[in-house]
Amino acid sequence: MKRLIIGLCFLAFLLLPLSVFAAASMTVTNDTGPIKNQQTGSVIRVITITFVGAASGGAIPDLTLNDTTTGINRYYPLKNWSIFQVIIDGDHAGTHDGSADADTLTDTDAGFDVNQWVGYTITNAATAATATITANTASTVTGTLSADDWDVDDTFTIAAEPTEDSDLYIYQGGRDMLEGKGVDAVDNSTENTVYCMIDGAAATPPIISDLVITLTQAATATNDAIGTIKLILY
Repeated sequence: MKRLIIGLCFLAFLLLPLSVFAAASMTVTNDTGPIKNQQTGSVIRVITITFVGAASGGAIPDLTLNDTTTGINRYYPLKNWSIFQVIIDGDHAGTHDGSADADTLTDTDAGFDVNQWVGYTITNAATAATATITANTASTVTGTLSADDWDVDDTFTIAAEPTEDSDLYIYQGGRDMLEGKGVDAVDNSTENTVYCMIDGAAATPPIISDLVITLTQAATATNDAIGTIKLILY
């Protein structure tokens, strides 16, 4: 029995780092499928990619996008869609503009995806109180703060933001479809929109083969940084 207990304890020790330190990753977390604009009649598709930096710094693995990796919406293959624009968002700090003494944070202009932050930690910079997020809408975040509540103009951060001015590349057939426009575009203070380029001019190239998404961050200060890349297709 002692040997069994010792063996289990040793196994738990070996597994502990896997649960404590998050691995760097880049994954498809949402695929809206076709959405028709009722005014223009145009149809778009939005693929959201979430990236996470490693706690100890270092590289984020590339993500190859094809019909297998975008299998959330399996009825609409990736090929033959065209890339209209790319929205890069590493900024998830802001200011509470709701009522005083509020249990729920409100940031009217936040523009979050519904429940994208569930399970992450939000920090009230004014009081250092934290909460584990249980739900969020486009403009509100729900979670029980460890102390106090939200007051007008309290600032907040969610998880960690990526290293400022990191780089994004989208390769197809070995060519960067952004032609360098993604350099310094992964910013922790703003949302950036970039476009594909052909010979220096903005373009909407069709997807004819696998896309390889590459995001480079400095090896320092990644701290489990999280952000999103949205591919707007039509």
